[in-house]
Amino acid sequence: MTTSTQPLWLEADLEAVEQQVLSIQQEINAISGFSFGRYVTSPLARGVLSAARLHRAGPNQRQYLAAAFELLLLANRIHNQLHLDNSTETNPVAQVLAGDAIFAQSALLAAAVENIAVMRSFSNMVLILSEENLRLLLESESAQCSTTMWMRVYAEGLGASGQLCNLGGNEIAALRSFGEHLGYIVALRTGASASPIESLSQHVTDALDDLIPLPEGEAKQQLNDLIMDLVSAGIENRNLTTQ
Repeated sequence: MTTSTQPLWLEADLEAVEQQVLSIQQEINAISGFSFGRYVTSPLARGVLSAARLHRAGPNQRQYLAAAFELLLLANRIHNQLHLDNSTETNPVAQVLAGDAIFAQSALLAAAVENIAVMRSFSNMVLILSEENLRLLLESESAQCSTTMWMRVYAEGLGASGQLCNLGGNEIAALRSFGEHLGYIVALRTGASASPIESLSQHVTDALDDLIPLPEGEAKQQLNDLIMDLVSAGIENRNLTTQ
């Protein structure tokens, strides 16, 4: 995804998250033999890292949180592929165990943040993804993750960031609403949403309005830039399916 100029702290955070995810992938690959696809950091990671810096959450905490969500989405993708991939080259047992191992690592990173409210959001995200996988399992092989699911997932992720950096209730609510619109835009740009493209502009407007009550500064600007980057460049379909 083409992005606007990013500050050094965000580049460093994204690199740290990517290295953490890749390290865990390599470790699990060595044990299970399961081959992971190319990893691309999701828009959620960039949003979480930026939102968690609104009140200067420590770099370790925000990186742990972003990596936890990245790994959770990765584990979900691995499990989700079980009913989509008919390839005889994939060992389904290794695939299930690899997904379980990734999920366990994501939970460990979420716990390392040491924030009960954040863990609650993490648990909610697990529930959302699990319910969606059950729905997909019962529907046709061509079924896709729903737009509503992505909106709920991004709302939990951005809300958790606000809780991590101790924002007020109104600010956390604004971040959650921002996350919902961000999730909608991601779903629309990747083809996961069947909604008309005309609805995009309203979600962009609403997302930018949600930023108004948030603390001014570089982190807030990055959330603004994230929305505009998604709108101007779109997201390649593989960027989401890698998650």
